[in-house]
Amino acid sequence: MLGDVVVYRLSAEGDATHVGIVAQVLPLTASGQPVVKVLSQWGAHGEFVHLVDQVPDVYGRSVEYWTDRRNKP
Repeated sequence: MLGDVVVYRLSAEGDATHVGIVAQVLPLTASGQPVVKVLSQWGAHGEFVHLVDQVPDVYGRSVEYWTDRRNKP
């Protein structure tokens, strides 16, 4: 959801290499997955809004989402 934190890792067990904020969630694609756009800073290169899987290789491809929302019944 909007505002969630996206954490990138080189592997599922590895340390975090990069973080971003979910900036936009677009409707589901034909594969059934939403299109997620993230706002993040790429070092000295500035801030970018990008698709969740389009980051420099050095950040890795393993992604997890974090939120501060509480589960509600």
